[in-house]
Order: sequence, then C-alpha cells, then structure tokens
Amino acid sequence: RGRWRSALQLLDELGQAECGELPLSAWHSALVACRKHKRTVEVLNLLMRMGPHADTMACNEVLHTFRLASDYSPARQLLMAMRSPGALATEGTLEDEGDGA
Repeated sequence: RGRWRSALQLLDELGQAECGELPLSAWHSALVACRKHKRTVEVLNLLMRMGPHADTMACNEVLHTFRLASDYSPARQLLMAMRSPGALATEGTLEDEGDGA
C-alpha cells in the first residue's frame, strides 16, 4: 500500500545521485506503481519529466491510468500529442490535466 510514493521518492533520489540518465525501466516502474492507485496527476507529471525519453510504453501506462480513473479528456489530449512528432518532448504540453483521483 502506498508503493507509488516510494517509487516516486526512489526516482527522485536516483535523479539527484548524478549517475547519468535514468534507465527507462526506472520510469516505467514508477508509472506502473502510480497506475495501480489511479494517480493521474503523478503519471502525467512523470511523463512530462521523461521529456524526449517518453516512449510508447510510458504513454500507454498514462492512457491506461486515465482509463482506470474514468478521466477521458486528458487521455484524448495525450493521444493527440502522441500523434504529433516531438509534442511530448515539450515541457508542459499536457500541463494540469489530471484530477488526481
């Protein structure tokens, strides 16, 4: 219970450790932990922090989280952003869109 908080904290600590870029698996693990608790704001923030490293798997996790939370408007916006090359690499593309369920 509450594993999503630990996952976000670990991700932050790894990012501060100056050990280079975080592996995609670390991002994906945090996304999955947040998805399991329908943390829409957190998954969206993680996706934005991933920037140009946000891959299809990460976007799918975020879409799945919005589906689980029945929050379809941000999911539609994310899907449109996925169709626009480079849209996810821009900080703030989908800013403040989740309800934080």
